[in-house]
Amino acid sequence: MRWIGCFFLLILGACTPFHYPESALPLDFYEITGSWASLRELDQEFYSPLDEYFSGEIDRYQRQELNALSDTTIKEALEGSDFSFETSGNKWLLYRKDQLIATGDNLFYFLTDKTHIILCSKRDAYPCFIDDAWKAVETTSALPKLFKKKVYYLTTDPNTMTHQLFENDRLLYSFSADHPTGEPLLSLEVNEGGRWISYIALNLEQEKLEFHLVHNRKNLIASEGRTDAFELRQLKGKLFYFYQKDGKIYYSLAGKSYGTPFQEVIHDGCCSAGVFSLRFLGDSFLLYGKKNGRFYGYQVKFSL
Repeated sequence: MRWIGCFFLLILGACTPFHYPESALPLDFYEITGSWASLRELDQEFYSPLDEYFSGEIDRYQRQELNALSDTTIKEALEGSDFSFETSGNKWLLYRKDQLIATGDNLFYFLTDKTHIILCSKRDAYPCFIDDAWKAVETTSALPKLFKKKVYYLTTDPNTMTHQLFENDRLLYSFSADHPTGEPLLSLEVNEGGRWISYIALNLEQEKLEFHLVHNRKNLIASEGRTDAFELRQLKGKLFYFYQKDGKIYYSLAGKSYGTPFQEVIHDGCCSAGVFSLRFLGDSFLLYGKKNGRFYGYQVKFSL
């Protein structure tokens, strides 16, 4: 019952966060629930206790995500550009200077800087319309990005599992990554330091999945002794990701590394274990981390 007291104290702002001693505290770790001796024991819950405790926050974040794709939001974002946007039932229509240039349905991603535009439809192949053509962006995770009036996107050949990174229509480089039961590409981010890609690849020799992080073609997993990298994203304009090294979990934020209390964090899980994977909520994370040999549920807040 310990989590109940902490949960209500957390609502009142009185629950003390766990701060890892080596951290400069850009992230605050609040232990909410636990403990479980193993992932198998946690999986017996059949649902995520954290999702139940924070159902209100999850609902609000999901509504924000949907609102970002509303007709009103998209039309406002395109004001002053050559583009205009309309919907008809489940279909969307994109115009440039009153000329229809694309139609689609099941829109799940939109981005523009008024010069470039990206619209992604959730079909069998998850294509994205970028500026003036459909691209083979076969992922719902490593989606195109805009940076300094340039578009960056990844395409995939599903037959060879070769992935290509483009800057506008210029090919930057190619690489191979295969995940037999899911999407290998996890995230694409671009900042002043260059291009960052996280992906899953099957290691055939060791028969295990490995989580890689590539920065401007350099594989940080292979070159810096990191055995796992995940949750690559921007936090309030700063590049962020977790990684594992020497049996401990760290995180990188704006180029600096910090410790955490964990030896393991559940992420990118498959099947029933997927409900316990790290969840991003805009201004916080929910995660299950292994500390001192047992799993606990945490809310992680940003102090940026």
